[in-house]
Amino acid sequence: MTVTRIDKRNGRGLATVLRRLPQLLLGASLLAALGAGPSNSAAPRGGGSILRRAPQLETRISLAERQVFLGELLDRISRETGVRVTASDRVAPISGYEVTAIVYDRPAVELLEGLATLYNSPPDRWYWSVAKSRGRRVYVLRNNRPAATAGRALTEFGHQFRAAQLRRRQEFFQASPSRRALMAANSDELRAANNTRSAGFFSFVASLTERDLRAFAAGRRVDIAVDQLSGPQRQFIANEFQLSRPRANGAEPTLAGLSKVSLYYSNGHLILRMGPLGGHAILGGLWLRRAKREYLERRWLAAGGNQDAEDKLVPAPEAKGDYEPQDLLLRQNTSDEVVFNLARAAHINVLFDRQPDVESIRMGTDDYGLEGRLPEVLANLQKQDLLWKRSGSFYLFRRLDWPQARRETVTPWPVIKQLRRSAAKHDGFLRPEDWFTMAELPTEALVRLAKEFPDAGYVRRHRVIFRLAGHANSKEREALARPVGAGWKDWSGSSRRRLLALLPPLDARLSRTVVQWDLNAEAPTVRVYFGPNRPPLGTIKIPFRQRREPKADNPRK
Repeated sequence: MTVTRIDKRNGRGLATVLRRLPQLLLGASLLAALGAGPSNSAAPRGGGSILRRAPQLETRISLAERQVFLGELLDRISRETGVRVTASDRVAPISGYEVTAIVYDRPAVELLEGLATLYNSPPDRWYWSVAKSRGRRVYVLRNNRPAATAGRALTEFGHQFRAAQLRRRQEFFQASPSRRALMAANSDELRAANNTRSAGFFSFVASLTERDLRAFAAGRRVDIAVDQLSGPQRQFIANEFQLSRPRANGAEPTLAGLSKVSLYYSNGHLILRMGPLGGHAILGGLWLRRAKREYLERRWLAAGGNQDAEDKLVPAPEAKGDYEPQDLLLRQNTSDEVVFNLARAAHINVLFDRQPDVESIRMGTDDYGLEGRLPEVLANLQKQDLLWKRSGSFYLFRRLDWPQARRETVTPWPVIKQLRRSAAKHDGFLRPEDWFTMAELPTEALVRLAKEFPDAGYVRRHRVIFRLAGHANSKEREALARPVGAGWKDWSGSSRRRLLALLPPLDARLSRTVVQWDLNAEAPTVRVYFGPNRPPLGTIKIPFRQRREPKADNPRK
């Protein structure tokens, strides 16, 4: 396989992206839309046919990237095919989304169609459109919903499920034994709940309403004194303590000293906590998890693709030399590592939605790995919270929790590209203008950006200073550079309004701000101060730090 790397050229104007950043970070009202049944065809959707108008997109591409920005990947395709393809950040910062992409000698058009199908999930429709720029045809990947829409839709689905679950169980536990037996025979959930222990747990929430459930979801917590519980509830708790297992240190939990039990909401579940026994999910639980998977899978499949996997062996004979034995294990690997290793071991084309928090979750099983027939391997990965489907020549993957990913705080690719260009021009160091650019980004974006640009950590801690300095005019910047800094009388009307938005009026009038750049040193520095004291007392010296190259995806590439 020929593996080519991505370099850092081309892209849209940074100023346009920054102007639109406030729009990108705003949410939108929830638009409910449920998908139809899954498609029987693996033909890509998402407006892919429009790309077939450009014969140059038949250029064949090979690549293996465990972590690449969507906009960065599109820039790469533009260079290799001579056709400009880009992503629109008008609705959400999609150019900054990250993907894992492994492609074995496929036409560029198939990769582009696969990207649209990967993210396409109603009501957020992803599609290719065509526009003209300076007389050239430009193909633009677009979406039509803000990043948080999918999360809101899934949250509402969870509310509806728990409310229906509450009604089912209220009816079930109020029914006669014969009626309960009949209901349990037709429902796996009720069959599992048809016992005295489940009835004991449910007694703590039996009188709740749907309105109560929404209050818990909004943060309500209810503590119930043990002496206020009914006799059967106190006996139930006593039985639970008798059934409890000893702790790791050998001590057994005791009922003595338990003064209250608590009801609260956590990760989509209504929990009953009984002191040292911990919490138990009364509503939600395994059944909500299963329902969410079916809901998300149904909607994603309805947007294009199927689950007809090739009946091939993993590892594939043609993949010899592309993987090591340890790559076939799952334990302690992140989802993107697992998908990357599967693509190489199975010799299949893969796209994975590498969501922002993917590195924080590692798989924890030794029961199976990336060996066997491909359909069996994919079925096992579904147990590890991975969704998959096949579209054309590509296998597409997403994590089950993708709607909850905080994508609205992603940094658009044009911003990252500009920072990389600046660092490349100045021996790996950024410039003041770059610090001002970063100061406009959300805090979460700066945390992620600091992995590549360590200066982002300083900007995050002193964001107020650099936002003020970034909007200052030339006269104000001269005042900021003085030993005593800039005070109220030095600020223009617009700067005063910004200061008043950050501080109470008296504090704003008494504050002084210092920003002194030293760019001539071998390692540039900046001295900053913001507060009521008179500088230079309290001034902080901050050294610039060089950009770090993104971590190698795989040392054997």
